[in-house]
Amino acid sequence: MIVAIAAAAAYQLGYTFGATEQIAGSVSICIIDIGTEENTVLKDENVKISEKTSVFKMLQRIADVEYQEYPGVGVYVTSIDNKAATESKWWIYQVNGVYPNVAADKYIVTDGDNIVWKYTSEWPTF
Repeated sequence: MIVAIAAAAAYQLGYTFGATEQIAGSVSICIIDIGTEENTVLKDENVKISEKTSVFKMLQRIADVEYQEYPGVGVYVTSIDNKAATESKWWIYQVNGVYPNVAADKYIVTDGDNIVWKYTSEWPTF
């Protein structure tokens, strides 16, 4: 009983047993398929974050992700939950309504960030 209470208290404070990372808050992650007539929300979750966690790591926590890594640039997401990039649709992400100009593994999230992954044919404006 005491162990259960201690574990619950530690979780609320942001500590996990056996881990060295402390919970630094949470972010919202939404994965959307942008359609020609309507959009389809594929996932919409709140995820706890630790310090120095990237947008890419957050995506990997909630979805099956395939990607290519480009040295010096970062990762390019090629598929999320078996929806693969094509010549006419690809994956891009926004944080707090803005398209970052870095790869998702280079963008470090902060508490309260709103991340949206879009399967789309639109080009981002930086």
